[in-house]
Amino acid sequence: MIHITQIKNIEIAGIDPNDAPEFCDAYFLSATMIDSGRELSEDELDGLKNDYPEVLTTMAFESFL
Repeated sequence: MIHITQIKNIEIAGIDPNDAPEFCDAYFLSATMIDSGRELSEDELDGLKNDYPEVLTTMAFESFL
């Protein structure tokens, strides 16, 4: 499991204003490991969505505003 504090350059997508405030269609599009600079794989990004849904929702909400 990747801890959210181990990544940077987090991008999200799938923000639909009609889904506010849950933003159930939002997902992590990309992110980079801080220590190595490696881009996360699609499976790792899916894992982040499952492990940190509150981070995704907060980012989607902030992006929506």
